[in-house]
Amino acid sequence: MKNVLHLINTGGPGGGETVYVNLVRDLEPRRWRSFAVVPNHEWMYDRLVEMGMEPIIHRDRMRFDPGYVLGLVKLVRRHEIDLIHSHFFGPSVIASLVGLICGVPVISTLHGPGDLHPRESLLRAKVALLNRVARRIVLVSEPLRGFFVEQGGIDPARTAVVPNGIGPEFFAAAPDGRFRAELGVREGEFLVGSVGNLRRAKGFDVLLRAAALLRGRGFRFVVVGQAQGELFDELLALRHGLELDEEFAFAGFRDDVHRATADFDLYAISSLKEGFSLSTVQAMAAGVPVVATRCGGPEMILDEGRTGVLVEPGSPEALADAIVRLRDDAELRARMVAAARSEARERYTLAEQVRRYEELYEECTAPVRTRATLEARTA
Repeated sequence: MKNVLHLINTGGPGGGETVYVNLVRDLEPRRWRSFAVVPNHEWMYDRLVEMGMEPIIHRDRMRFDPGYVLGLVKLVRRHEIDLIHSHFFGPSVIASLVGLICGVPVISTLHGPGDLHPRESLLRAKVALLNRVARRIVLVSEPLRGFFVEQGGIDPARTAVVPNGIGPEFFAAAPDGRFRAELGVREGEFLVGSVGNLRRAKGFDVLLRAAALLRGRGFRFVVVGQAQGELFDELLALRHGLELDEEFAFAGFRDDVHRATADFDLYAISSLKEGFSLSTVQAMAAGVPVVATRCGGPEMILDEGRTGVLVEPGSPEALADAIVRLRDDAELRARMVAAARSEARERYTLAEQVRRYEELYEECTAPVRTRATLEARTA
């Protein structure tokens, strides 16, 4: 058995945080003993406790803190850690520094373009440290790998692509009407849903403007995800200005997102940037047809016209047209749903994701290989 320290600097919920929690839960316990480090007592902490874990609270001040690094060094030595697995760019830089100090291998997972902030201080030095220390830098999609190699300077020889996977609850989800009833959706109305915490990259203003183009035509819209702060206020003002108060709902975060998704008639992604888009796969598995923007991840997941519809980002008109097209063509929706569920089951299961990470764990905790061997394995 080998000891793995899992490191992240956010409390969730979110896509990367979900990957972290699922991985800690589903790693083979006879091979890997997990030590989960989280920064606070928020969503991730609660999920890990529910799983029977004892999370380690180690607060990250979101800037370089020698005390934070020293605390991680002590954790690594106290628990005789064999591998550090970090998520997001900041924790990956810290993990590389700790790994260098302690002589422990590091795997880093980067989840989206947002991991690479354009005004990141000392970016070259941080990338150089990551390239030197991290045995594997995992990207969740091939387009994201290209982005970090070309624009971030990540060493391609150290990269690996591991798509995110989903659990069996989405494949088993069936519409029961409860979520629709909560929203007050009337019989015959076509419910268009989206899942995601409110961030500007999600483009929910575009979804609102698309909804305005379809106002009064029998559509209802809902966003499921954390809704708070300045952006939420802006979106509420936009909704009111577009006269969509009755037709567009923000439902907030829900633990039963698989049940909510199953009640959608169509799933819409309006994002400007996505590293992967776990919610796309969740909708596919739940039997919900998908319209998504070409924003990075979805075009790797969806086969245009077969498993979903792809439109250009930033265009309410294109999004609205695609929504109407699928609403009006029940036969097309049925074909897409059947093909998409099959694709999700074959390519994007949580079991497959965990298996691929365990292979990387084995590789990176084996005796140190030469650079040539690492490059050959990547190829």
